[in-house]
Amino acid sequence: MKPSQKIHSLLARSIEKHSWVKVRSHMLAHSGATVCGDGGDDHLHGEIPRDAPSIDAQVKSVKGSRSSRVTVLIEGGINEVGAVTIVNPRTTSDFIRQAVEKSCYHDMRRVLAEVARRFPKAEIFLLGYYPILSRRAEGEQIKDFLEAEGVDRDDVKNSDDFVENAVANCRLFVAESDRHLKQAAREISAEFGRNCQFVASGFGDAESLFGRNSLLFPPWAGDPMMSLRARKCTLAITRGKTGVHCYLAAAAHPDERGAERYAEQVIAARGRR
Repeated sequence: MKPSQKIHSLLARSIEKHSWVKVRSHMLAHSGATVCGDGGDDHLHGEIPRDAPSIDAQVKSVKGSRSSRVTVLIEGGINEVGAVTIVNPRTTSDFIRQAVEKSCYHDMRRVLAEVARRFPKAEIFLLGYYPILSRRAEGEQIKDFLEAEGVDRDDVKNSDDFVENAVANCRLFVAESDRHLKQAAREISAEFGRNCQFVASGFGDAESLFGRNSLLFPPWAGDPMMSLRARKCTLAITRGKTGVHCYLAAAAHPDERGAERYAEQVIAARGRR
């Protein structure tokens, strides 16, 4: 999406509207970032999916703010597990549980602690995830998604429980990631005396991928950044920095309405403080 349509921009405009203060927004997030890891040396466009710099490295790159009014939005944990891995019906529930515990609890708790130390008076909002697939998804739609993301159709065997397993994996990921993210936020609040809140996505089944009112980009539809991403991806691919999946980096990510839903959730959480 365009920068003005992203969650941090929507939230900044809401804060300005209701508090009559000028908000300066700093966007560090990029596609594909893992929670922890080294900073990386490449300076690639944010729409190009890559693991580095990690969220931990992004936080450590920021100098402390002179303002006492700092709001930090953090979302992460899925890239260690992999959206394609989650949707793949052959992925086991044990793998999802173990991967989610590491990324959404242990790694995220480490990052939240770093934020709390660097911004002593910050309000921290940790965003939850949404079910990738709607229960309305059909087998061919799931296969199309996996194929678009580089999975050979022959590697995904069809069976009577193909859709059921894929959807169940998505539900398990949301349940486990919500649980661990909530725990990490709760513990940081208690340890540092900070306002660290978990914020659920607020997406229902119909708003997941292939639902009747989906708030996610399908793999074959263009988003507003597709033309720019195509140019940046082509350059990065020629340099060996990414693969062809780069062109579909927006697939299963929130669209403009999805970003608005997230912003509404954060605004509501701020109001409950």
